[in-house]
Amino acid sequence: MKAVSAEKQRIAEEVASMLKLNVEIDTTSSESLQKIIAALRAGAENAGLPVSNCVLIAGSQSGVVGARQVGMPCVVLRSSLTARAEFPSANAIMDGFGGADLTIPKLKNKKWL
Repeated sequence: MKAVSAEKQRIAEEVASMLKLNVEIDTTSSESLQKIIAALRAGAENAGLPVSNCVLIAGSQSGVVGARQVGMPCVVLRSSLTARAEFPSANAIMDGFGGADLTIPKLKNKKWL
């Protein structure tokens, strides 16, 4: 479990550095939907963009639900914990970051509905 959390943090920091942002992920189980929604709105506001022009890269159902609530496109990055989970409201589901699956250029070129 700690290895998965560390990997999520590493990926978030890599993406944040490319986008010139600072990201810290709270992986405690006390996350609530209201906190997720507030964080998504604050992130969009900080970037100076409407939430519909942002993309959440999520690793859990709670992130997907929060993104749907605020109208933010969402890409799920599967992990060993979510390998068999269903994410019907996600815009896309990827098996990994980098390589052939999820890359920053692919995110930039994606047309979200």
